Amino acid sequence: MTKEPLEQSLDVHIQKITEQLHQQRLQAQNNIQEAQQRQKEYHDHCIRTIEFKIGDQVLLYEFAKEKVHGDKLREKWKGPYFIHNYGPLRIYKIRTKDRKILKKLINTDRLK
Repeated sequence: MTKEPLEQSLDVHIQKITEQLHQQRLQAQNNIQEAQQRQKEYHDHCIRTIEFKIGDQVLLYEFAKEKVHGDKLREKWKGPYFIHNYGPLRIYKIRTKDRKILKKLINTDRLK
């Protein structure tokens, strides 16, 4: 049993569309991977790679004062503090001049 010409052309058309869809999906995946790589490179380029040593004197950035209206001239950095200990992934324990250790771990992004 042979297919009529219209059915054959319809099958060919569907096959072409399916192949084009597959190619476009591959291209989209490739574009996404390239964009993610560019974003990672940009992010890694912008990250500060400062490492502090135990005993280093630092200032602590206070996020709470960032959005307060009327206090825009107030210092947003608190301190001085001293590095007491450090952990993985740029996380530090800090202490005051009086040797009181803060409970929270502090990320490098909040120290200078």
